[in-house]
Amino acid sequence: MTESNICPESIRSAASAGVDTRRATLSKSERLHSKKLIDDLFGGGHSKAMSAFPIRLVFMPAPEGESSQMLISVPKRYFHRANKRNRVKRQLREAYRLNKHLLDGQNWLMAFIWLDSELHDSQDVSKCMVTLLTRLQERCLKEKKE
Repeated sequence: MTESNICPESIRSAASAGVDTRRATLSKSERLHSKKLIDDLFGGGHSKAMSAFPIRLVFMPAPEGESSQMLISVPKRYFHRANKRNRVKRQLREAYRLNKHLLDGQNWLMAFIWLDSELHDSQDVSKCMVTLLTRLQERCLKEKKE
């Protein structure tokens, strides 16, 4: 599959923001895998959440010295077959990878949780991801002004 078949709006928005889409990688250091940080994200009172159906974003500011990290969860309740869960995870990772420039250097711990039992096009997933990341950035700017 070429990049243009995946989500052309995301690639155009990333290119217009000066991001080289061939170099917009998702390294291991950007994936949230620390049990302590995951417990803080889901158990602590510091996290907040927002949704853009079919994705729910749970987020909190990253601790000092930590960069932005994300995790993806697709519950077995919605897709019993692993191949469908893996497809959704690939779509979410790619949408985040192409649109992470919208965070504008802010460091967050984020969890993207799938909320639907239906598969969606990559373009729809990318639009939801753009919506969530834009709202997260706007919330950050709003909190800084206060």
